[in-house]
Amino acid sequence: AFTDVARLASQPSFLPDGSSFVFVTNALGPLALVKSETLTPNAAIKVIVSSDFAPEAAEPVVSPDGTRVAFSMKGKEGGRVVSVINLDGTKQSVLGEGRSPIWSATGSELVFVRTAKDGFNHLFAAPPDVEAFKSPKQLTSGDFDCDHPSLSPDGKQLVFASNRGWKEAQKKRGEYLQLVSADADGRTLTQITTGPKRSGTPF
Repeated sequence: AFTDVARLASQPSFLPDGSSFVFVTNALGPLALVKSETLTPNAAIKVIVSSDFAPEAAEPVVSPDGTRVAFSMKGKEGGRVVSVINLDGTKQSVLGEGRSPIWSATGSELVFVRTAKDGFNHLFAAPPDVEAFKSPKQLTSGDFDCDHPSLSPDGKQLVFASNRGWKEAQKKRGEYLQLVSADADGRTLTQITTGPKRSGTPF
């Protein structure tokens, strides 16, 4: 095993140069977002942010320039919020409601999931700024949910899990899940997978 099998270690995200990775673990106590110091098994880890400042941290993703980490955490009101912190653990900023954040190819924006006014979970985009998160751009819309977005290496295509088409498939909203692609701005949706089996969480 690469990490201590007696402890939780999950959701790794590599630094762009491949020299290390960040992940969520309880190896040092309550769940914390940490950075592995090397790429060797059971390597020393450094805490980026503890549960005191980021309760229930999850879904970390390193910025394209390797200097920041975006992640989701439990907000003060109990819902999920998106937060950004420098890789060295300084300058944490809680941006606002959302989860499953990913960086744009340039690192200038975050794409994330938020519940829209119609009650469906959709993809939104905004610069990693508190004010920008108050009025993000909605990328997808309609009577379906989106989750776990992933961006192509060239930054031109999004792939995400969605129940788009659940009514046509005569399924319940929570029973139908397929992979869907879209342009980076949310246009031209194309269903990638089909059939009765559920597909989700693309990387």
